[in-house]
Amino acid sequence: MVLRAFWSGTRTSLLVLAALLALAPKKSVHADDSLTLLNSPIEFTDVIDAAEPGDPFDFDITLGFRHVYTRGTIERETTTAASGLSGNPSTFAGAATFTHHKSIVDAGIDIGLYHDLALYARLPVVVRDSRRLSNGDDFVLGVLDPDGRGRIPLFGVPFRSPIRFGPEHLAVGISWGILGQERRPDLPNWVIAAEGRFGIGRILEPCDADLAVECGQGVSRGTHALRVETKLSRRFRYFEPYGGLLFHSEWPGRAKDRFQPGGNLEGSDVTNPPKRGTFRAGAAWIPWENREAWQRVAVDVGFRATYVSEGRDYTPLFDALGTSASPFLRNVNFEGISPAGGFRSVAFTGLTQVNPHGRLGGRLALEIQASRRVRLHVGTLITYVTPHLITAGNPCNVGAVAGASDARAGQCPEGIVNPQYRPVVDLPGNRFRIRGAIELEPYATLRLQL
Repeated sequence: MVLRAFWSGTRTSLLVLAALLALAPKKSVHADDSLTLLNSPIEFTDVIDAAEPGDPFDFDITLGFRHVYTRGTIERETTTAASGLSGNPSTFAGAATFTHHKSIVDAGIDIGLYHDLALYARLPVVVRDSRRLSNGDDFVLGVLDPDGRGRIPLFGVPFRSPIRFGPEHLAVGISWGILGQERRPDLPNWVIAAEGRFGIGRILEPCDADLAVECGQGVSRGTHALRVETKLSRRFRYFEPYGGLLFHSEWPGRAKDRFQPGGNLEGSDVTNPPKRGTFRAGAAWIPWENREAWQRVAVDVGFRATYVSEGRDYTPLFDALGTSASPFLRNVNFEGISPAGGFRSVAFTGLTQVNPHGRLGGRLALEIQASRRVRLHVGTLITYVTPHLITAGNPCNVGAVAGASDARAGQCPEGIVNPQYRPVVDLPGNRFRIRGAIELEPYATLRLQL
């Protein structure tokens, strides 16, 4: 409820920002004005164009590098008195620390189609992806062994994932500057964009780097996505405030068998990745610019808040749980209470059901327009991921209707059995959560405007 209220507030904030930009006092720009503006907004709302006098065609090439470092604590819910805790189901104990390093080269092109209308493509290529679990507690990670060998951990810690690399996805989109201050100084800059993302490259598969067998090194999620965005900004002398909303919807592509093992079973409760909605706001300060040389320096300070819905996803425990030797995870489930009746089997793929959560962050960046043809953007993002369960499957799909003699109903008071449910990680008292995580993302982007 808190996240929904927050998201509602961000939408209201954007509407207020748009109204302020539109109703603010207007100031025309003249050649003899003490402030001489460049004929383009900051990068946030900049769209290349074509069919302009003296500039019939625009083509931009983008090359960037960023490194994403993530660190957080994984906890496990416990009701075991031997842990020294109260035994309350809402009590969590530290299970492990996870770290994730990912270095990415971003390549892209922008092609001007018409006035403030552009087609673009982006290809992020991961050059190194490393993940590690450390500082583990075997007791917290453990479960009673069915063979009577006592309590054994689901996986060993420290745990190392393999070094992965390759393309993440291919993005193709279109941007349209509906309004532009460079054309009408009395109006704000308003851009809308739609983008399709297509999973390419080798798909992520669970892997233990310390095992004596080779396993996949791909980094692709194997999903497709649609992103729709609207952005606003307006220049007030040395400042250009901005704001925007972004919606991201993702669904399984080539990795469908990982999100829906056994097929599209009626009992499977959650089979799609989470959806995301992001609100962004900030302001750029332009301390210096030279219109004649097409040069400018801008300092950008921004804030973003993202709501992440419930969904099935890759988590920091994807590799560890996906390669676990525990029979509670290795043995297949069935869509009914037993293999009898021709019920399909469902293997555990390492993906787990994730609860809704938030991502709150800020950005500090420097934008340097060195000439009309060269623009450099460097900065750092910092993001806090709020605590949330990362193994939270439901035992029953209450949305499915079962007949009186339907063996898929099992012990469900309503609905039918969820074949992806694993009590060893999904049952209250066994669930894992992220207590909180911090992401740091320094980046640099060079744009050549041809």
